[in-house]
Amino acid sequence: MEPHDIKAETWVAAHYPFQREWIAHHKGIFTRNYADDMRSCDPQTTVVELSRDGLYEILPNKLFFNGSELQGINQSDFEWTHRVLKQRVERIKTVFLPFDTSFFNHSLALEQELNAHLADKTNVLLKAFIGEDYSNDRNAYIRRMAPMVLQAAHLRGKYAVLCKIITCVLGSSTHYIKKGNRIRFVVNRPNLERKAFLNYLEELKPFFQWVEEWFIPFDFQCEFKVRDYGRDDRFTGPNKLLLDYNATLGNQPHKASTKP
Repeated sequence: MEPHDIKAETWVAAHYPFQREWIAHHKGIFTRNYADDMRSCDPQTTVVELSRDGLYEILPNKLFFNGSELQGINQSDFEWTHRVLKQRVERIKTVFLPFDTSFFNHSLALEQELNAHLADKTNVLLKAFIGEDYSNDRNAYIRRMAPMVLQAAHLRGKYAVLCKIITCVLGSSTHYIKKGNRIRFVVNRPNLERKAFLNYLEELKPFFQWVEEWFIPFDFQCEFKVRDYGRDDRFTGPNKLLLDYNATLGNQPHKASTKP
């Protein structure tokens, strides 16, 4: 989710749900003509830059300047005075920074609390409508996709949409192959070690059994496959090699072709 046309608190709460304290720099509402609400977010320094008016912009400018500082001075003095005034503005804004930051963090806390309530509400709805509580399910993939059960009637049999959802849930690209009354989901997870591959299969078995129960028509059988395990994709991947009849593999000496 990119921060385009999204309130900064909403984006931060979704991406960093456990980070509650941020430093908020307000750059002024005039920047909204060409920037999003959130201009930048650095989780390392916990600094957020916003295209909003802070306390400094809201208060009357007459509190800090008399309005005539740049009047009646020559060009060289104008540039120097303008630079000094800008530095003064930055110093004044640091005075209000704790207040701007406090307002932002309070708004962020409300957003995070709302997200928590919505998550709980989803579990309540699932338990009320289908009698299942997936919040404590041992399979993390089932927990992630559980809210989609409320839309099962609309998603059942729509394999292209299901593939997009499964891709997001698994974090791996997925496509499907439909043959007769069988539907196979192919999960792309290349270069897994043998033990990791077997563990991954064990995690996916109950997940796809659950997918079959809720999202696959009753007259179809659901299968899954993990593709590209241990495969050297030099000959099968997007950058595959093209070999002609003169090519040799390994350390064999090259032999010139005798074909005309």
